[in-house]
Amino acid sequence: MKSELPLHLLIIEDSPTAVHLLKIQLERELTRAFFTSEVETLAEAQQQLANHRIDLVLLDLNLPDSSGLDTFRNLHRKFREVPIVVLSGMSDESIALEAVRGGAQDYVVKASFDESNHLNRVIQFALERVQRRSMEHELESAQKVQNSLYPDLAPDIDGFEIAGNSVPANHVSGDYYDFIPMANDRLGVVVADVAGHGLAPALKMAETRACLHALAHAWQDLQETHNDLCQILRRTNAVLTSPTNSRFTTLFFILLDPAGRSFT
Repeated sequence: MKSELPLHLLIIEDSPTAVHLLKIQLERELTRAFFTSEVETLAEAQQQLANHRIDLVLLDLNLPDSSGLDTFRNLHRKFREVPIVVLSGMSDESIALEAVRGGAQDYVVKASFDESNHLNRVIQFALERVQRRSMEHELESAQKVQNSLYPDLAPDIDGFEIAGNSVPANHVSGDYYDFIPMANDRLGVVVADVAGHGLAPALKMAETRACLHALAHAWQDLQETHNDLCQILRRTNAVLTSPTNSRFTTLFFILLDPAGRSFT
């Protein structure tokens, strides 16, 4: 199993004493390997964030070149992906609420460093929230990709009413339907379901779709026979089946012939 990289913490604090005490507390509490970089101004902090991988920022609001919540706002506006924990010498509930509402992961009064394991909990919760938000963003992106794989519109064929829709219970799913143009003005109608839920079945669904479309395209020039449909399904099954594949796909394929008003 690959070991985690040490955390890179950026301490933005202009008091050497405060930095020294903070590093002692970090050494005492953090259960994960880490190293720190320390800067005294907002300008130096922005340069560090622009040029280095920073996992989390510990930010004092009052610096030589910036003060108050504007210090946090200016930093957060430029580096939204980096979690920021605000450090303050004052216990001000209104400022704390405004900082958290503005995107800070937490607001910590420096006097609370003496509380058992308090700083470790704050950092762990901040990292977990960011990781969860990143995963949610990735799932939302995956959902957009999957939605793009479904047909934009149902085919308009005289004498037939055709429609389709899929609404996953979660962000993505293994559910699949499709309308695939076939040779001789016929239409392939597919309804399928990959076993399981979540991202893995969604990936298998995309693989199934790609295989069906590629094979259907390869058969475009064939004459009208039932053999092309059988060959497509046999070869799709051969592609999707492997000793390491633990997920099966249930698939229903109709080959609709509007001219003959029949289907296979």
